[in-house]
Amino acid sequence: MQASLNAIGGLDPSKNYFNTFNTGQKYVDLNGEEVLIKHSKVKELESTFDEHDFSILTFDSRLLIYENTKKPIVFPLFVSTFIGGGAGSLIQNNLPFFSLSFIIDIVGVSVFAAGALSLAVLLPSIIIVPFLESPDWFIATMNTSLIAVGVGAGTLAINRVAQIISVIAYGNAYNKALRKGLGLEKDLSDAFAVENIAFYPIIQPEISQTFGFSQIKTQYGIGCKIQI
Repeated sequence: MQASLNAIGGLDPSKNYFNTFNTGQKYVDLNGEEVLIKHSKVKELESTFDEHDFSILTFDSRLLIYENTKKPIVFPLFVSTFIGGGAGSLIQNNLPFFSLSFIIDIVGVSVFAAGALSLAVLLPSIIIVPFLESPDWFIATMNTSLIAVGVGAGTLAINRVAQIISVIAYGNAYNKALRKGLGLEKDLSDAFAVENIAFYPIIQPEISQTFGFSQIKTQYGIGCKIQI
């Protein structure tokens, strides 16, 4: 049984269908049924494979779907490490974690900026009035500002580490579920499909001359034809 990967007549033209020409498409035409193949949650992807049988597709079709819908890891990891703000998760379309990371980063930056601004205002006063001779409210404000800077910086650092871990964990979990649902091996070693290897017998007669007499010898063997 063969399934088509292209949008065909009768399907909603406003939908973004998956085919060999547009890697951004989100739908697969599976025997006339439009199936959403790109998700933001691993559970949604697993539900799709529970409800639909993708094994009716050829290996090449399933491999094409995997290559065009798998979650990137290296570039989002780079972005999460050096930019933050949940940008790496946004690239992976992991919207829930992107929203959480973005909010936490905003809070961390706000707390850090408030503490740093307060210190910037108070520090010049130390030049005029020695710290030990400063009034209690001044010392308390200084301590609060230092704590705010520390909390803000700590929040940003912890959230950055969480973003890096999330990008790796989410990408691996999603791609693992995608490979499992499409029936592909982790290292894609099954790209060398058995259906592309054919064996056939070889029968090769050989004629030799001995003292004027002809002798016929037959050699037998097995040939292998590989279609790539």
